[in-house]
Amino acid sequence: MSALVNRLKNNVEQKLTELYKTDEIKAGKELSNKIAEITGEEFELNYEVEPAFNFLRLDKKTVFCHLNPGANPNIEKARKKRKCYSSVKSYIESYVKTSEEYPKKTFLVDEKFDNFDYKQALFLKGFPDNGIDFFLGGLKEKKLQRKNCYNVLMQQTQLELIPYCSTKFRSIFHAKKQSVKLAIVVKDYIEELLDIIVSTQRKYVIFGSDQYTQILKAYANDDLKILKESERYQFDIKTTKKAYFSMYKLCWKDKIFFAGIAHSFARQDLPNAFTAMKKYGKLSSEKYIEFQKKHTT
Repeated sequence: MSALVNRLKNNVEQKLTELYKTDEIKAGKELSNKIAEITGEEFELNYEVEPAFNFLRLDKKTVFCHLNPGANPNIEKARKKRKCYSSVKSYIESYVKTSEEYPKKTFLVDEKFDNFDYKQALFLKGFPDNGIDFFLGGLKEKKLQRKNCYNVLMQQTQLELIPYCSTKFRSIFHAKKQSVKLAIVVKDYIEELLDIIVSTQRKYVIFGSDQYTQILKAYANDDLKILKESERYQFDIKTTKKAYFSMYKLCWKDKIFFAGIAHSFARQDLPNAFTAMKKYGKLSSEKYIEFQKKHTT
């Protein structure tokens, strides 16, 4: 894993140096333009603010893969903040330190509560022996649940497919033809995710978006093989819509691993449906374990 870690850290240093000197990251700009060209829709990744790179806590038992940071930061504010650093070295050191300390500062120091991180905690709580310590208590006890959010961020490997912020990443991987074109464009990002996943033994791998269905199928090749695929499981979690989950047995560069796609995780009606999200995680874990047991040889 050390070679992979060095590669990821070098990428952080290279991209942040470019951002510090030019106020933009060329690779992010090019990716944004290519996605917009393929989709034929207005689309823009935010390549003028700090991305969420994959370089922290990479060796955990549970991996949770998201699409990209769904935020819209203020570009001018970020630019002014960068100018406060006397050197690129101090800027990069600050970025790394801020990223490392984010869970503690957010949930334990500032005592903030984030519905997105909390719904992730609720979902993962249903997966036994996942390497994450959960405190027992009421779902609405925010002081207690902030600790669970902290533990989830610290004790899992959380990854982003695309590091650049955007609020318009939803549903671009929907049709097969378009997804194949997009998979070529995001090839390096998919491969980074897969390289991290197989860099050590994992207990659970979760893809937290329905779009990963098309991403995996569109990118399947000699290096990425889909060995087994489950049906699309349907769960009644007492919300207006049913929740869905499916399982895959995958092989990346001759390394086999199991992964689940939480199709409904990113749905807009679930962040405040705490009981429903908890049930969704429990039912998904049962299917994960059942599928893994059946297809382990």
